[in-house]
Amino acid sequence: MRCLQAVVVLAGVATGALRPLRSRALRQPSPRRKAHVSRTALAVPRGGALEPIELAGHVAVGFWSFGSTIAAGRAQMDCVGCLVIAFLGTLGGSTMRDLMLSRRVFWVADPSYLATLGVTSLLTFALYPWIAHNAGFGGTKRTAVQLLLELPDATGMAFYSVYGAWIALHCCPERSGVLVAVLMGLCTSTFASLIADPLCGRTVRLLRAGESLYAAPALLASTIYAVWDGVAPASAVPVGSYVAFAVALVLRVAAVAWDWKLPVWLANGEARTRGGWFSSRRQTFYFERPAGESDEANKS
Repeated sequence: MRCLQAVVVLAGVATGALRPLRSRALRQPSPRRKAHVSRTALAVPRGGALEPIELAGHVAVGFWSFGSTIAAGRAQMDCVGCLVIAFLGTLGGSTMRDLMLSRRVFWVADPSYLATLGVTSLLTFALYPWIAHNAGFGGTKRTAVQLLLELPDATGMAFYSVYGAWIALHCCPERSGVLVAVLMGLCTSTFASLIADPLCGRTVRLLRAGESLYAAPALLASTIYAVWDGVAPASAVPVGSYVAFAVALVLRVAAVAWDWKLPVWLANGEARTRGGWFSSRRQTFYFERPAGESDEANKS
């Protein structure tokens, strides 16, 4: 039943049919009436209503499962391979977080998240030929559809960077400090790429110098929330969490759209072939420039 709830919510989000849900609006249905999805509340029969944080978690899991399945499809995996990559890419970081915090792994305590992941991954696998055709994955330049497909992954990353920090601060046997909360937010949102990316034949985005900002938005969001919770705990959830989520989402989407990257340190010889620089005795600090720009233009 909880799986059915999650699927209904994901469908509503995709079509824009559901409005924001508030905990006060979540009520049990009348015994004489059948449960239904209303305009203002999600009425859930017998099993009780999903809390807003649970709804957000199911939506984030669905979005992340969608993005992971697309990556597996591009690696020419079958439906089982897509399910494995969706599981590792979606729940790997959260599993590591719960184990490090000595908590019961959340998807073991509530298997409905696995159902949400599996249904979304299989539906995405079935639709992948149509998605790949319209996205134009074989081209050399990113299309608008490819940029749009990055949005679900960015949404999941932004949500779990804040949620991981919140878990560390409020839902573990001993309240963690700010530094641990920041690390748990980063772990929850990005560490799954350490496993899923190599299996898909990609360089790990978390470690790749040439990748658009990936870990930085998550690190910034978890830091904003953890510090906010320590300074003003009364407004951390109603305000700080939304601010941190918005910062991570906007920064990640902008980084993908305009290819924003962090500067890196490389040896002098390699740096001179890739970008502008100012030199020191042993190392060169540089920013990558667009492909095709010559060294002569940079020297001038």
